Amino acid sequence: MGGTERYLGAKARLGFHSARGSWNKSNPAYNEVNGLGNDMIIRYLQRLGVTEAENARLISAPPNSMTWVNVDNLATYGIAASYLRSAPQIVWPYRTQTTAS
Repeated sequence: MGGTERYLGAKARLGFHSARGSWNKSNPAYNEVNGLGNDMIIRYLQRLGVTEAENARLISAPPNSMTWVNVDNLATYGIAASYLRSAPQIVWPYRTQTTAS
């Protein structure tokens, strides 16, 4: 979600949910909503231009669920995004071989 230009691949899936109460699966709070975590998410999304009401909709899913969005859905939240026209090209760093003298 960072940056000014946002892109999704044609088969990409982007989902949002509420912050977890714990990352430890054996903790009873694992699937509980963490209010402080949600506040942090909301502040970040507001910096991206998403209103408070839209934030509430976006993170309305509990931690064990997901609100799925696509490029068209993102526009309803005030987030401009588009699909990549072609697959990104990955260029690996050039490695030189060393030889023993």
